[in-house]
Amino acid sequence: MSVAGTVIPQQQYVALYTSLGVDAKKFAKLFSGVVHMLRAAVRGRISPATVRTDLGALKLPDQFVADFANVLRKARDVLEDNASKNIIRAPHVVDMKWRVDVTISTSSLSRALRPGVTMQLFLSDGSIKTFEMSVDKFHALRYNVAKVLREMGDLEAHPMMFIMEQLERNERKELKSQR
Repeated sequence: MSVAGTVIPQQQYVALYTSLGVDAKKFAKLFSGVVHMLRAAVRGRISPATVRTDLGALKLPDQFVADFANVLRKARDVLEDNASKNIIRAPHVVDMKWRVDVTISTSSLSRALRPGVTMQLFLSDGSIKTFEMSVDKFHALRYNVAKVLREMGDLEAHPMMFIMEQLERNERKELKSQR
């Protein structure tokens, strides 16, 4: 499979390694390595200049380093689109509904009158998860969610996050200027 996510026809693949004068097994290893390096550079959002420096440090031929960096620079959009399509993700919550139910009686008690909370989670893959919990468990869930949200807010307000955000902005500007 090519870097762009398309299947390379067998005839084209054979013609490529025969024109280079390399045997099939060695070419397969080289091709896999180059595809893997391109995917790693795209997923890591590494700039072509950094890739060029790192590959040069590995003592790879200058022509290969230049070609590799040019492919990365010119095809970054296509490569990023392909990389984002191939990511395996768990379904996320799209919507949530809840209600309070009161159990009037059970098989062992004639008058239970116990409240419970029934929740329905609608997931991005179209599935619906339904579960029930006691009011005490609901309050514990509500408390823990509020606690996590507060901690996330504290983390986002940390000075290091501002520095990281600035670095990411500068990197994006650098990538745009190299295109």
